[in-house]
This record gives sequence, structure tokens and C-alpha cells, in this order.
Amino acid sequence: MNGGNEAERNAASGGWVEVRIHGVSGTPPEATLRSWHAVQVAGDDKGRIYHVTGDGSASDANDSSAPLIEAYHWGSYTAGSWVQGLWFVLIPFGILNAAQFMLPRPAIDDRFGYALHAVCGAMLRLVSLCMTGVFAFTSAYILADLLAWQTLPTWIAGIGTATVPIVSVPAHEFAVAVALLAAVALIWLISTLAGRGVSRVETTAELDSPDTVGQTLLQRPGFLAGDHKSPVLRNLHLAFATLIVAFMGAGLFDQYRLLDVVTKYGLVALVIIVVLLGDPERSAALTDGTPPPAEALWKVIRWLARLILAGACLLVVASCVGLVRTDTPVAEQHRMVQFDSGATVLLSYSLIGLLILLVATVLLAVRTWSDQAKTPSSFRPYARGTAAYWVTSTGFFLGLGFSAAVAEGSAQLLGATYKSPILEHIANAWGITVVLAVGVMVVVAVLFRIRSGSRGRHVDEMYSDLEDDLGISQRWKNKAAAAIGIARLKNCLVPISILFGIVALLLTVAVAHEVVGLQHFWRHLLSLAADTDGQLPTLLRWAGADVAPGQFDPVIWLGTWVLVAVAGRLVLLGRSAVTGQESRRTVNTVWDVFCFWPHAAHPFAPPPYSTYVVIDIRDRITYHLERLKREGRADIRRPIVVCGHSQGSLIAFAALLWLEPEQRQYVSLLTFGSQLQVIFPRAFPGYINFATIAAVFGELDGGWVNLYRETDPLAGPVLSWKPDLPPKREPIGLGDIGRAALEGPILDTGIDAVYGRREFGNDWRLLDPTPADRARQTRQVSKVNGHSDFFADPAWDRAVARARGVDG
Repeated sequence: MNGGNEAERNAASGGWVEVRIHGVSGTPPEATLRSWHAVQVAGDDKGRIYHVTGDGSASDANDSSAPLIEAYHWGSYTAGSWVQGLWFVLIPFGILNAAQFMLPRPAIDDRFGYALHAVCGAMLRLVSLCMTGVFAFTSAYILADLLAWQTLPTWIAGIGTATVPIVSVPAHEFAVAVALLAAVALIWLISTLAGRGVSRVETTAELDSPDTVGQTLLQRPGFLAGDHKSPVLRNLHLAFATLIVAFMGAGLFDQYRLLDVVTKYGLVALVIIVVLLGDPERSAALTDGTPPPAEALWKVIRWLARLILAGACLLVVASCVGLVRTDTPVAEQHRMVQFDSGATVLLSYSLIGLLILLVATVLLAVRTWSDQAKTPSSFRPYARGTAAYWVTSTGFFLGLGFSAAVAEGSAQLLGATYKSPILEHIANAWGITVVLAVGVMVVVAVLFRIRSGSRGRHVDEMYSDLEDDLGISQRWKNKAAAAIGIARLKNCLVPISILFGIVALLLTVAVAHEVVGLQHFWRHLLSLAADTDGQLPTLLRWAGADVAPGQFDPVIWLGTWVLVAVAGRLVLLGRSAVTGQESRRTVNTVWDVFCFWPHAAHPFAPPPYSTYVVIDIRDRITYHLERLKREGRADIRRPIVVCGHSQGSLIAFAALLWLEPEQRQYVSLLTFGSQLQVIFPRAFPGYINFATIAAVFGELDGGWVNLYRETDPLAGPVLSWKPDLPPKREPIGLGDIGRAALEGPILDTGIDAVYGRREFGNDWRLLDPTPADRARQTRQVSKVNGHSDFFADPAWDRAVARARGVDG
């Protein structure tokens, strides 16, 4: 970090404002400003505006030559507190919630497409509800069965015949009942963790929708104005988790059969309500507003959700009371069958949700293929628009693995004799997954090695146009080639995700068939069966866990120990995240991506920060425009440059969409290390897409420059792409759309012979490492920068000038 360089830049500028927005992992403002000294000048404890100490509007307000360089720091939304460090347990919930926003957007007049979108949303809510139930089942299984039922008698001799003083109830059954209540409390704690981290109380419910730019749902008021706590959906999920525990508790004794029936059909009723509910906060809805009948219905549902939650709490208490007062506790050999009945119900509903979601997602993707064909291939949705399903399938399978990992690790630690049969099936499935993962890594490694030669030649060509006294040694060229190879691995994520999504679905079907029997599937949907199962065909036995008791199976052994290792890693990860701030930043990097999206499918995902940061940047731009007008500086050429790195580029892009058209003429955009082409439009096509990016570029009248490196493992080009039709030579760019379309002529590129920068229109590829000046000895070659340190690149000042339109 070098404050001197910033001072020189300030002296050479003329009153414009540079607003920098950092990317993932909560980059400190000192690093964003490239200064050792930064002071907060605006914002609050979450969204903060920093200036270099002594640099800014206070002391230099009357100096027309002094620019203002400031950093917007939003990292406190996802990292900083010990509570946020525990968010790692919510990863499956975040994945399922983000899948809602990956659905392609049907045409406005496509009523069948709208219906398919609604079906997909309903199935996502169903799978998410089952995921909550899985966590509730796991908590009850560990606390009530492994700990209280099996282990406690070995710790406390005679507890099986003892009674609790004062209340005179069996001590062992009392301990199990307390454990069931503790399981419910744990689920409530998880939901509380999900709601922590955002302390601001102001509302954005009165947002005025700006003029439409492109074809994006980011401009819907509902996207930013929803209640991030999602009270209706949250209450229903808590009620479902509580009923799962009550259902498991009611199955541990033979008296009070009415209680068992009420909990069973209570679960069915909750499933129906959540499936038919729709998007509670309309954050992922396709249209604005709510029809009056629906608005009246919502008021009833909000009240009903609280009543259902209260009823579920009464039922779990009744189950615990019945357990300690019963004269006929369930026999030991049937206990696990009764306990697993809750898991079979969850497995049945999740399977039907995944299957319907698959069909509906494919049909929805087919309805949007014609629109996709009009888009350059670099911007087209992942998996032809079916990414939402593969992400959901993988996320649900990951959630099952997390649950089994903690349960299996607890069983190993406590030395439990009896284990849930479903755990064995999950361990077998994970063993198969581990074998597949190893095979995929071997294939990728072989391909990586085979293509090393072509990468080396590519790097030689990149540096071939430099002046003779500039460049890097062969050793650094080899490092650059390896970094480019690693960066290109992101192109393999889609086929690998589809592969594992297919495997996850097949293994889930196999487990479901062996546990519940697909021929009796409908009975489990109504909670009517607890002892049915099926048998896979001979050729598919490897996908199940058909192993005799006591027989060694290498796949199950592998899956079991992988799960135990995962459980141990989760514990260590959680501990380090609680005790170390740097660890919290690292752990919560994943939430910098997932937490941008509001709660729509799962209310236990960490709270979204988009509601605040997008409005913060919009308001900051508005503030500067008004200030510059008051100071008579509004005639400066595009006086505000918004600079977004990585995830910050998405924040900047969304903020510009919420400006009025007359405001955008004063603003320019500089993105760097951005995923606005390589990830966001492909994963979230309804929100970020080619049409909207092109429209914003046009609104800015070319005042948008993007910087990227081929060594960047997370990002890439934004404003240029290779044509879909031959000849596929150099990329074409957004500035060339009018005359080039998708087929040519090819856009002429600008080449910087000093530092090797190549300009594809406003999309600039930077060399990495940046060549050293051997004659003047003014630059060093010390590392491959990849995704970081764009501010230090020689192209930075010129890129800012190009974005402002003052580069000559």
C-alpha cells in the first residue's frame, strides 16, 4: 500500500469522485484505498465510507483540483462477528435459497412459462422444508437417541430404574424428553443465527421503481424491499421442524395414539401450505404488486403461521409429557424403526420435490431457448437454463452429508451401539461420491497436463509484442501458464456440477427405494407406513447399502470415514471462525456470493445484504451529484466513477440500475475481476443478462471499462466475447455491436507495447505478471496477481480516464 501514489494521483486530477467497492472476504478499506491510514467519514457500522486520512471533502473542499477517492466497505454484513462465523452450518440452506434466483425468466406473455416458474418455486420450497426437517431429525437423533437413550445409562449407573425427584417420573425417559426439547431449541437457535448480522432497522418498502433498463428483475421493488427475516416462511419452517421432533417423540410410546395421528397429518398440512404459499416477500416474483384477494389471504396466512407454530410447540411438549408418563415405552428393537419414520417421511417428500423440479425446470428452460439463442454463447445460462435443478440436487445431497457427518461423528465419539439404518445408506452414497470425485480429479489432472504445452505457447504470444527491454523470465512465464490453467478450471464447473447433480439424484432415488420402497411411496407422503422397503435390481445393488450386519464393505467404510472427517473439519472450522477474525472472513467468503439474494426458498439462509448495499451506493452517488452541483462542478466530464471489484462489480451494476436516466449521464463504471459475464448472467439469467449489460453500456455512452486477467480463477471479460460464428479470432466488444453483430468484422484491438495490455474495445486484458522495466528498474515481478491488486496495475489510471471519457 502506497499513500504517495494516491497523493500524486490526486494532484493530477480535477475534482472528480472515485468510489471503490471491494469484493469478497471483506477487504480492509486500507487495501482498497492503497493507504496505511483510512478514516470512516459516512455510513454506519455495516456499510461504511472511508477516505484516506487528510484526503477528501473536509479540508480540501475549496480546492477544485483535488479529487475524492473513497472506499465503500460492506464486509461487515457477512464477516466480523462470532455469530457470522457459525454461518457455515447454513451452507445447504444458502445454496437452496440461491437456486430460486437461477431460474430462467419466461417471456412476459408466456402464461405457461409463468406457471412452470411457479411450480419450480413451489418445489424449491418443498425441498428446502425437507432440508430443515433433516436438520431437526439429526438434532433429535443425536441428542435423544445417541446421547440420552444409549450413552447416558453407561455414564449414570441405575438411571434406567431411577426416578426424578419431586415429579416422580422415570429418569431415563425424562432425559430423553429433555433431549427432544433441546433438539427443538437447537433448530430455533439456527434460525436465530440466520437472522443475525443485519442490525439496520430502516425499511426500503417505499422504493420507487426506476425506468426499465434491459431485461432484469433487479429493478423490481420487491427484490430490495422484502423483509429479510421472512417471518411467515420462517414460522412455518420452525413449526415443521418442531413437528418432526414431536412426531419422533410420539412414536416412542404406544399410548395416546391421537397425538401420533395429529403430528403426522400436521406435517402433511404444513407441506401443502408451504408448497401453495408462493413467494412470501415476493422478492423472487416475476411481477410487482399483489392482487387484492391475495393481499387479504396473506394477512390470514401471517396470522395462521403464528398459530401453527404455537400448536407445534404444544405438540412437542405433549409428546415429551407422554413419553415420561407412559406405561408402555416402545421396545428396544423397534426404537430405531420408530425414530427413522421421521426420516422416511422427509426422504419421500424431498424425492418427489426433486423429481417434479427436474421436469418443471427442463420445461421452463425449453420455453426460454429461443431467447437464449439471441444471446452470445458467453452469456447464455448454465446447462441451457437448468442450473437451478442441479444446484438444488447438489445442495440437498450436501445437506444430507453434513447431517450424516455430524451424526456419524457423534456416534463414533459416544461409542453408540445402535445406529440409524439411513446413516448406512447415506455413508454408502457418500462413498460412491468420493470414488467418483477422485476419478474426476484424475481426469482433470491428466487434461491439465496434456494442455500445458498449448498454455505455454499462449503465454509466449502474450509477451511477444513487448519491447526488447521489457518482459519476464521463462520461470515466470511457466508460473503464468500454470495460473492460466488453474483459472480455466472454472469452465469445467458446469459439466462437473451436472455430473454430480445426476449422481446425487440417482443415489437419492436408490436410498429412497431401499428405505421406503418406491412402490409404497404414496403411503409415506401421508405418513401411513413405517416398515415398507424395496430392493434394487441386481445391476444396481452397488448404489444401495444391501450389506449383511457385521460384513465389511469398503464403500461404506470410505463414506463413513469421509463423513467423520467432514464432521471433524466442521468443528475445527467453527471453532476457528468463532475465535479468529481472519478465519471468519475466510469462512464467510461464500456468503458474499449467496447473501446477495433475498430469502425466497429458505428463511434460514443468512440475511441478504443487497437490500442495503445497493441503496447505499445509489444514495452515495446521489449525494455526490448534489454536492457537485452546489459547488458548481457538475460540468466536469462524468465526475463520478464507480469502481467495483468482483462481487463489488455486481453491487455497482445493480446500484446504477436504480439511478434515474438523467443521473447516469454523470456516472461512469470501472469493473475489474468481475463475474458479470463468466458467472452472474449464466447462473442468474433473470437478473443479470446480456440484454441488460448492453443496455447499461449504452446508457453510459461507452463510459464503462472492464479490466481482467487470464490468470484470474474467478473472473474474466465482461464487455467482449468471441463470435459464435467463424472465424473465431479476436473477441468483439459491446462498443462494436452495431456494425459487428455476432459475426464480424472483428474489432481491432489496441496493444500496449510497454506493459502488454490489450484492448478489446472497453474490455482490457492485463498481463500477469506485469512486465518489469529492466532499463529503469522501476517495477518488480514478485507474484502472479490473479484476482487481486488491480489498483497497482499501470493501466488503472488510464482505465479511469477512459471510463470518464477524458483520455484524449
